[in-house]
Amino acid sequence: MMTFQENYEKNNMDIQAEQCIGLLGMTADGKTTFIKELTGIDTRRSQEELKSGRTVKIGYSIMDIFNIDGIICNHKTEPELVNNFDVNTNSVKRVAFVDCPGHYDMIRTMLCSVNMMQGVIIIIGYDEKELKEKTSLLEHLATVKRMGLNKIIVCLNKVDLAKGNEGIIRAKMNEIHELLSEYEIELSFPIIPISALSGWGLDIALYSIDKVFNDKVKEEKGDEWLFLTSRKFDANKKGSSFQNLKGMILGGSLNYGYIEIPSDELDVEIRPGLIYEHQYKVDKRTAKQWYMKRLFTKVKGIGFDDPNGNCIKVDKLESGLASLETDLFPMLTDGRFMIPEASRINKGANITIVSGSDEDATKIFKIGDMTQKIICMKDRSKEGSNLYLDVCNMISINDFSTESNFQYDKNYEIVVLNQIVIGKVQKIKEKIIINLKNPICVSTGDRVIVLDLVNKSADGESMIVAYGKCGESGKKVIEFE
Repeated sequence: MMTFQENYEKNNMDIQAEQCIGLLGMTADGKTTFIKELTGIDTRRSQEELKSGRTVKIGYSIMDIFNIDGIICNHKTEPELVNNFDVNTNSVKRVAFVDCPGHYDMIRTMLCSVNMMQGVIIIIGYDEKELKEKTSLLEHLATVKRMGLNKIIVCLNKVDLAKGNEGIIRAKMNEIHELLSEYEIELSFPIIPISALSGWGLDIALYSIDKVFNDKVKEEKGDEWLFLTSRKFDANKKGSSFQNLKGMILGGSLNYGYIEIPSDELDVEIRPGLIYEHQYKVDKRTAKQWYMKRLFTKVKGIGFDDPNGNCIKVDKLESGLASLETDLFPMLTDGRFMIPEASRINKGANITIVSGSDEDATKIFKIGDMTQKIICMKDRSKEGSNLYLDVCNMISINDFSTESNFQYDKNYEIVVLNQIVIGKVQKIKEKIIINLKNPICVSTGDRVIVLDLVNKSADGESMIVAYGKCGESGKKVIEFE
């Protein structure tokens, strides 16, 4: 009998993940164990995670679902059947998982990854604790509702602790239904009782994934595309010569469209680019204006993992999680770049730095967090593309809902797409106006979540104090090449 990996190598399985599924729930309820037992992949990779046994960073894994003569299975639930199957790509569905940290103080880490997901699996561990005491679970449920996710599976894990008492299990499932009703969340599949550690019930969970995530949710927008970054890494081995260095690898998710490398490389833009905050005096008051130097790079390769952990190289990315090899310096960090001549700004893009300071002084540009960037086509001249990729330091929120303690002139953390930034509320009337500490990419209709991490995390109440959608008005950053 061939091994799972030998069968993959034989059949050249280079298909891409069709959908990305988030794993949500309270810490210690078994999300990471569920993924490990279902896929064979431990999403905890860092030394800190392996030592503590808890998920600290966003974890990723890939799984293939086979339909073999009507039997829905994978290499874990039916290893002999899969290992002897002559793989036909029409009988295989590949999905990706995003394992979110369940700790309450890591809610924003989870929020920054929600836009990668087409749906979620919520893992709830069986215990004597009331569900409303599970603060992270409540935040995750609120996020599911407010971000408009509608493909939802719930697994009641650790049912073996009930020792076969069906009455206790049914009571916990009723409690789950009541909680979901409070959040107005509709399930896509009945609640599944499982014991992830022993593997009991994972075949039903696999069946539910196949049925619920049964379509391709590609959002085609011509030849445009959008890639959200969530991680970066250096693929060079220790001792590599400077001449042979590979560029920075940016990992993330294809949000819409498809990326295709026409020859050896593809010119792309990373937004927001290099940012400069210009401060000046107006009537003895300090004012500021943001400038952005557009940041370009070349994508030299596209790769994604298969279920064996092997990196598959492709020329076209159509969906799912992937990594892009760029020509950026691999050790590039959240550093600063100096542009010594202001005249380059003025002449190069025909704009004028606002008066009030030495225009010939060196301008310090920041690159920002590379794990919260948006990668897009270099040519944004086509109608409609500029709207989606505006970089603003002030945004408006329409169609919003707020908690009673949402306040004017207070700092909050703002989440848009894969970006999180501090912002101060300037106005609350028919729409919310927020002045951002640093510019971010926004477009009309993007979902916005406002967090109060300082006051809420202390007393266990919800961190989410407001949410809505980006409006058309926003203060744009002045940009140039």
